[in-house]
Amino acid sequence: MTLAGLKILVVEDEPIIAMVLEELLEDEGAIPTIAGSLPQAADALGEGSFDAAILDINVHGEKSYGIGRTLLE
Repeated sequence: MTLAGLKILVVEDEPIIAMVLEELLEDEGAIPTIAGSLPQAADALGEGSFDAAILDINVHGEKSYGIGRTLLE
């Protein structure tokens, strides 16, 4: 399986983890969108669609389950 060309939403509030994930995904040819908060993730979802997502469950003390549910719709 290849990630080339896939649009992937990354929801992660730890900047170093987000940066590493972004670099790894780009190295595999994916197109990552990084959201450091749940409002940023919601904005990204409002602007377009994604092929996959990597979600940190606990983002600044809030659960990201709602973002996951939105992705499934």
